[in-house]
Amino acid sequence: MIHQDLLEYQRTHGHPIRVGVSGAGWLGSGFVTAIAHVAGMTVNVLADTDVSAARQAFLNIGVPPDQIVEADKPGHAMDALRAGRRVVTASYALAAQLEDVDIVTDATPSPAIGAETAYAGIQHGKDVVMVNIEADVTVGRILHQMAREAGVLYTVSSGDEPGCLMELVDFVTTLGYEVIVIGKGKNNPLDPTATPDTVAESARRAGKDPFQV
Repeated sequence: MIHQDLLEYQRTHGHPIRVGVSGAGWLGSGFVTAIAHVAGMTVNVLADTDVSAARQAFLNIGVPPDQIVEADKPGHAMDALRAGRRVVTASYALAAQLEDVDIVTDATPSPAIGAETAYAGIQHGKDVVMVNIEADVTVGRILHQMAREAGVLYTVSSGDEPGCLMELVDFVTTLGYEVIVIGKGKNNPLDPTATPDTVAESARRAGKDPFQV
């Protein structure tokens, strides 16, 4: 059904859903690769403080080097997009300012960058899909309220625990059952008092950033 919706969007609007992504690390570059295989969607702007990583993410999906343009100003970026090129940038707020971007999403682990990306998107009338759970748990409620007031969408993505939980809730509700409780996944113990210091050792063993854990 979602696949058909994407194709219908493309038929109706004359172009796929155009996504601006913040973050070209493990998660962001994987996001770019996944979308490259989805009919009806494309990532046309990728932001990262390491612009070379953003460029490499596009190269990894087969975009020719001469079709990737670095830009930090909206005018320059729009010229590139309208010429059919992809844009890489160090500005996390740039994608939201571009007419040829329909959705902005943040795939960094930084609450500050996630908030910046989402806020810029909301201010410029873009729907926001938050892959950055660290940002969502910090300021997601505020961003959601701002998005509602602006008449745009703010949502987390499928694939991480909150999105997967909502999919399960929707499925069970559709079957006619009443959901009386939902819970956390089991990959990390639930500790409401946890701080980066208290989880530092377990994070080190798992090869993770204690601020994310």
